Amino acid sequence: VTSDSSKAKCIASKITDHQYFDNGESLPGESMIPGKDYYYFVKAGNAAGYNKLFSNGAMGWRKLSAPETIDASDGTSLDCVLVRWNDVAGASYYHVYRSSEIEGTKESLGSWQTDTQYEDKTAEPGMTYYYYVVAAVDNRGRRPSDYSIIEDGYRGVPVVPQSLEISGESSISSGGSVTYTCDLIYSNDTRDKN
Repeated sequence: VTSDSSKAKCIASKITDHQYFDNGESLPGESMIPGKDYYYFVKAGNAAGYNKLFSNGAMGWRKLSAPETIDASDGTSLDCVLVRWNDVAGASYYHVYRSSEIEGTKESLGSWQTDTQYEDKTAEPGMTYYYYVVAAVDNRGRRPSDYSIIEDGYRGVPVVPQSLEISGESSISSGGSVTYTCDLIYSNDTRDKN
């Protein structure tokens, strides 16, 4: 965690290979936080013992996990598709992407945000979109996770009445008008099933 080699803790010894994989469980009671900076130092040695000097430090970090659960609304709103996902350990920001086909090009929506939900108000009503979320450590998208699993969703479609009958009495004075109102209803699923 520190760039000061005098404060470094030994996580492995007697390694004969020229590489070491830190799985984050090397120190009892301490877990690596994904996305956080960790500094590594090496001491060389032989049968007679280890050199007293450390190598130059090298910085590394554990990759963030992608959001594991993602949900996109299926026509429950006329205003947007609501996309929600879980928090990711070590992440502070998230970015939403969508495509109009399962294997289609991912289009960036909005900007990096701290919230774990997004309202896609640009979705065309009734059209199915495929959503993905990426996690990162900051609002510039540094150290991003992989894309989340895919989730489809669509914006609700207003149902326009084919005909409208109005009955009742009305009187119109010269130059006046009468306004009738009715409720707008919508269907939860009017997508083309072909």
